[in-house]
Order: sequence, then C-alpha cells, then structure tokens
Amino acid sequence: MWFYKIKFRSFPIIRFAHAVRSTRYKNIITYRKNLMEFSINQGSALEWVSDNEDRLTVPDESFCMILPDMNLRLEASEKDKPLYLSSVVLKGDFSFERLSTKEIIDPVAFLEETKEYLLLPAIFPLYADFAETEQFFRRAIMHYMSGDAAGQIQALSVFLEITARIDTLFRNSLMQKERFNYGEYYTNKVKKYIENHYGEKITVSFLSSMLSISPNYLCRVFKETTGKTLTQFLTLVRLYHARRIAYEGNENVEDIAKKVGVCNANYLNVLFKRYYGTNLHDCLLVDREISLFHDKPWELGDLTEDVQKEW
Repeated sequence: MWFYKIKFRSFPIIRFAHAVRSTRYKNIITYRKNLMEFSINQGSALEWVSDNEDRLTVPDESFCMILPDMNLRLEASEKDKPLYLSSVVLKGDFSFERLSTKEIIDPVAFLEETKEYLLLPAIFPLYADFAETEQFFRRAIMHYMSGDAAGQIQALSVFLEITARIDTLFRNSLMQKERFNYGEYYTNKVKKYIENHYGEKITVSFLSSMLSISPNYLCRVFKETTGKTLTQFLTLVRLYHARRIAYEGNENVEDIAKKVGVCNANYLNVLFKRYYGTNLHDCLLVDREISLFHDKPWELGDLTEDVQKEW
C-alpha cells in the first residue's frame, strides 16, 4: 500500500471543496504544486488510471488522496451506479515522501520515528468507520460554502480533524500486525453489526451478550478505541443512512425515521441539527447539488487542449 509521510511548514488553507453525484464521473487531475486533495467516495468503486496506464482500484466507502507526485485520470468503474464523491483541497507549504508499507520492517520503531509527521494512505478502505468520516467531510464542505472568514476557519478546523482521524486509523492498521487488541476486536464486531442492523432496536445489553462480555466492559473499550460512545456511533450511522435514503427516493421524513430506527421525524431532525448543524431538508439540498465547485484547483494551462474544450 502506498502512503505519505507529510509535514506542514506553514498553516494550510482550504483552496477548494465540493460534493458531486454522478453516474458518469470522470476527472482529469494534473500536477499541482503545494496542493493536496482528499476525497471520500460512496456508492461505486473507482479506478485511478495514471499516464502510464498503471491502475489502482479505490473500493467503495474509501478515503483517497492525491499529492503533487501523482498525475492521474479518475474514472467510475461501475457506470450505472451513482457515485457520491466529496473532496477538499488543502494548499500550504509542506514536505512529503511517498512510501510503501512493504518497506516497513519494524512498525513499532517506524511509528516512533514518525511522530512529528502525518502518515496518510493514498487509498484507505474505511468500512465501519466510513459513516463518521463521511460526516466530517460534509461538515467541512458546508462550512466552506458559507464563503465568510468564520466559515473558512471552521471548515479548516473540521478538515484537520479528518486528517488526524485518518492518520490514527492508518497507524493503528500498521500496528495490527504486531499485537492483537481485544478492545479493537470487540469494537470492530459491534461496528459491523450496527452497520448491518441500524434500523433495528439495538441495546448495549444485547451487543454485550452477543460477544459474551459485560456491558460496562464493552462501553469502556468502545469509547477507548473510537473516542465515541456506542450511542453516538449508532446515531451517526443512522443519520448517514437517513441522508442516503432521503437522497435516493421521495420518502417522507417520518418513514425515513422508522427505516433507520429513530422514533419519529421530529427527533430525526433534532439529531441532524446536532450532528450536521442543519435539518434533513437543508442537508439534502447540499447532497443534490451536482457540483459545488468554487474554483478550479488546477491551472487550465496545465491541461490538454481536448480537456479544456470539454469545459
């Protein structure tokens, strides 16, 4: 797996942020000095295709990033399935080095040596952590859309949380080869169960009995592993699926609430306001924007004449 060792030498700013939904997504990504792009995709697998035709598959529900050493074409590999892609581009003075996990002989020593760096994977499947990470992306984009100074600062603050989260997840994945952590094992089991049964009644007692451990122990290790309580994680997953259901159909809020295991429409909107900063209706308006491009993160002069004609 490719990953990057990154250090910022100046305070970064968000140069560009957007959300897109498409069944025919295609993008040309050229060399961009001092820019790094972070994206999260859901709904369809993607394929990065480089100039020399090397291909990297980006699984559904994954995080991916592009730094200035990449010059890639991005194409949807499942043409009939809608792709939901959220992207944010940071600009700043930073150093980076692209490495491979195959080069790491001693993960413990490597992680100790790189404490002052961000370690971010080029492609990283999120699976059970997708819903929460996707929610961070949406918050960053909505703050950025405000267009004022406060919104820009809030967007950057949220996005720095995203990078810290991905760094932690990736570091933990490197350590999994070195040790078996029962807390992480139980946490991952619970996350997978919630992802598959979010519309049902779920209690701590039921989850702990399923794993043959005590409720107090499960709550403690889940919080230690994720930084979230079980209730908070379950709520995030339900809100994510409520937004997805609302986008893909014409169901009313009451029916959506029942489908995701929330008692009624009013409480669902209360939860949306708490976690997304807006109600379901306004959040849906953001989702249904085909493109929220504020500016192009690349220079048109860097593109081929054919691509410029398409724009």
